[in-house]
Amino acid sequence: MTRLWLTLDAAAGVAVDNEREKDMTKDDKKILDDQIRRWTTGINDLAAKIAAAKGTTGVNYALILVTPEGDYEDVAPELIAEDALRVMNHGWPDGFDIEILNRSN
Repeated sequence: MTRLWLTLDAAAGVAVDNEREKDMTKDDKKILDDQIRRWTTGINDLAAKIAAAKGTTGVNYALILVTPEGDYEDVAPELIAEDALRVMNHGWPDGFDIEILNRSN
């Protein structure tokens, strides 16, 4: 499964596929929720540093993770972002600096 981080701040959440979630105990879910919360905190800190390095102050940025479903196994992160944000026909939105952190080589 391809995962994509963009420099765009969202609340920490947990998305677990239904099959895996069925097999998880309450303790497993609590551990996973805690781990994701810690990772999200670290990623938010990193995003704030990146935003500050670009001259942005405060929390006027968003951080999102796009996890595509379906036929995206070998698709470059840039193309996943384009599909997720539906920029194919209109291009990247004006007034936003979109930074794809896991660019393809």
